[in-house]
Amino acid sequence: MAVALVILALALVGAGLYARRLRGRLAAVAGAAARYEALAAHLPDVSVLLYDRDLRFTLLEGAAMPSQGWRREDIEGRPIADVIPAARRDELLEHCRVALRGESSTHDWVSVRDAARRYRNVHVPLRDARGAVVGGMMVVRDVTDADALQQAVEAQQAFLSGVLDQLTDHVVACDADGRLVVVDETVLGPVDPDMGPLDWPEYFKLRGPDGRTPVPAADVPLFRALQGDVITDAELTVALPGRPVRQLLASARPVLDADGRTVGAVATGIDVTDRRETESRLRASEERYRSVVESVEDIVFQTDLKGRWTFLNESWARWSGIPVQDGIGRSAHELVHPGDRAVHARTFAPLVAGEVDGVRLRHRYLTADGVTRWAEVRATLARDSAGRPHGIAGVIEDVTERHRTKQYEAAEHAVVDLLADAVDIEHGVIALLEVLCRHLDWDLAELWSLDPSRELLVCTDAWGERREGLEVLEAARAGEAVEIGDGLQGQAWARRAPIWATGLQEDPLFRRGEAAAAAGVRSALALPVSRGRDVLATILFFSREEREPDPALARLLQTIGAHLAQFLQRRRAEREVVALRRVVDDLHTSLTPERARGTLAGEHRPGGPGSLAGVRPGGETR
Repeated sequence: MAVALVILALALVGAGLYARRLRGRLAAVAGAAARYEALAAHLPDVSVLLYDRDLRFTLLEGAAMPSQGWRREDIEGRPIADVIPAARRDELLEHCRVALRGESSTHDWVSVRDAARRYRNVHVPLRDARGAVVGGMMVVRDVTDADALQQAVEAQQAFLSGVLDQLTDHVVACDADGRLVVVDETVLGPVDPDMGPLDWPEYFKLRGPDGRTPVPAADVPLFRALQGDVITDAELTVALPGRPVRQLLASARPVLDADGRTVGAVATGIDVTDRRETESRLRASEERYRSVVESVEDIVFQTDLKGRWTFLNESWARWSGIPVQDGIGRSAHELVHPGDRAVHARTFAPLVAGEVDGVRLRHRYLTADGVTRWAEVRATLARDSAGRPHGIAGVIEDVTERHRTKQYEAAEHAVVDLLADAVDIEHGVIALLEVLCRHLDWDLAELWSLDPSRELLVCTDAWGERREGLEVLEAARAGEAVEIGDGLQGQAWARRAPIWATGLQEDPLFRRGEAAAAAGVRSALALPVSRGRDVLATILFFSREEREPDPALARLLQTIGAHLAQFLQRRRAEREVVALRRVVDDLHTSLTPERARGTLAGEHRPGGPGSLAGVRPGGETR
């Protein structure tokens, strides 16, 4: 029992000694942490982070990280792996493990919350009084401003190196008191050593870019650089007596010592006299060229090899309805009519490939209002001085009127030939509508005639090559009958004049507006078919495209209407003759032989039935 009591006493003594040592180690660690906290508190661009062997943050102190939104409660007591995003976690944990192995390391770190901020992280192990590693410390220092300052120093050094490299240009330098220490006398002549900055403009006869306006001392680039400004490409004229007038492009910077104090200034000047003369001649030539180009009615253009406009004269705006500034950069393909884009691409492909030097193409295009017009393009491949293709240049001529003239002539000839060869009126009318639609690019044509029994206009014939998609418009026509003066067709009949219509859905004269909108119809034309003062019919034309009122087309259609009216009247007269002949034949057949003989015998009796004595002048019977 005594032995057991001795062993127990020794154990208690050992436990007490271990407890005192443990408290000592913890006190040492706590003391170190307190020192780090005090140190970090006095460094605004530093934060100190402590972590234990379980890679868990135990302390955040200092302003560097809180300034970026980090809070203690988000960090202290949490595993590093839970605080740092997964994409950046391994990068940081590697250095933490190095510290826990008893080694120090340093690495640069881009902020995970602000990519513009840069930090330098120093990892060191934390040891207890016996030297055992019990954790790690990471000192985070914001080096963003320091790096920026370093870059500025490097830029300054680059500038000084550039000055040395450009000594072949005209160089002027002065010290901090404004005394000239380096002067290129080939341009500025000999220098008075006692001359100060205020004397420079008059001494060197410095003028502005126009060669006449004196330059104040405060605007001289070297003087401004002495005040700390950085000047780039300031244009000056040097007009010294007895020397050629020279134009210089001057740049100037202050010269700083290691402490950032201004110890002088240096300026370099490039002689641009010959260049300015060349530019002046080029500007004059360009002005003449531009005045000629802008006075041309046709469009003068340039595109890159991808077909995007790079130059357009003002005729473009009249041509397309789009301002020039809005056209630059757009694809030339956009304005080409959808039906002509394939042939447009095929025509220009060899030109872009360099297989041919020029192309010529006539095609349709669409204005900003959606109106279809015709253009003839003449384009050539533009090459640089080395012969490499860099774009396309050419002229676009609006040939709409010329094209329509030929189109209208062809349409009139086709109509005349058709009506001359028509066998009957039904075949002639349908064929006429077909000719008009094909030659004049209408999608659908309807013939409206007067129903004498009801005194209403009804659709008697219709034709359209592109009728697909217009079914809803034609279905809405079923059973429709309008009075003269009502609807587009009735108004054209009453006025005896063509009526153009767009926006059919809102047009009060057109009853099928909703159906027209559903079918995509955008334009219509009502044409009266007249003979003198008599209107015989009305033709309604429909188009899915925006058709602008065309007086020439209206005149053509009126002429064609006259031809059709003659055809209708001729066919009506022929029908009346045929009908009269049939009546006469029927009467002749119905007469008996005896009646016929009596009639012949009566021809010899005065005043008999066959005598002219019973007929009054003018054909009236007594």
